Amino acid sequence: MDVSPTRIALVQLVDYVEATFRPLTAEKGLDLSVRVSPELPATCTPTSSASSRCCGTCCPTR
Repeated sequence: MDVSPTRIALVQLVDYVEATFRPLTAEKGLDLSVRVSPELPATCTPTSSASSRCCGTCCPTR
C-alpha cells in the first residue's frame, strides 16, 4: 500500500468532518459539535486511510 502523507491545515480536517457527518447527524436529529483544542498544532499530516478509520469509528454510517 502506498501512503502519500500531505500536510494540511487542521481547520481543513475539521471542515471535512463537519461536511461529511453533519448531514448524517441532522438526518437523525442529532447535534454535531467539533471542538479543537487551541494547544493543537495548526497543521497535521493524516493519511487518508487513518482519517477514514478515525471518522468511521466516531460516527459509523451503518
